[in-house]
Amino acid sequence: MKVVLIAVTSLDGRITPPGQSGPGFASAADQAWFPACLRHFDCSVMGRATWEQIPREPGAPAAHAARLRMVMTRTPEAHAARARPGALEFSDAAPADIVGALAGRGFARCALLGGGQIYRAFLDAGLVDALWLTLEPVVLGGGTPLADGPVRNGRFRLVETRALSADTLLLNYRRPDAAAVPLPSPDTLS
Repeated sequence: MKVVLIAVTSLDGRITPPGQSGPGFASAADQAWFPACLRHFDCSVMGRATWEQIPREPGAPAAHAARLRMVMTRTPEAHAARARPGALEFSDAAPADIVGALAGRGFARCALLGGGQIYRAFLDAGLVDALWLTLEPVVLGGGTPLADGPVRNGRFRLVETRALSADTLLLNYRRPDAAAVPLPSPDTLS
């Protein structure tokens, strides 16, 4: 199974502004790219705080509701009423156990959606095959870093760059010992 870390970052490597949760600085170009790229994954993993940031209007499906969403939390039992097997699941398992279980269930492409603690845990465990980073032209000077803590397995190689707009870049990196995970063709995003 391929695990792709997907994030929008500031020029100084932050995924949230100081004192805020969620990437309130994401451009319109990234906001169009993100839900479109999720169609190329059959599952996603995120932390509870990231999951809670997903807008939920009554009766409105999430942008990636057709895929399994695995939410990492220290208290999965507290979310049992919201869980929907095969669609929305909660787990307190270690990253390697989650990846192994998803692969064992036949999932092939997993979008890792944050936040900083989740990114750090998967990076540190060497489970991230690729990073798809949207680089926004802003310096935040604080906030949550991409990897919220030390990482042992943090070396990647640049595979591709793409302009999402005149000011916003999309960067595709791969782990040195992993095959590249190509960005979706712009034709498949609309």
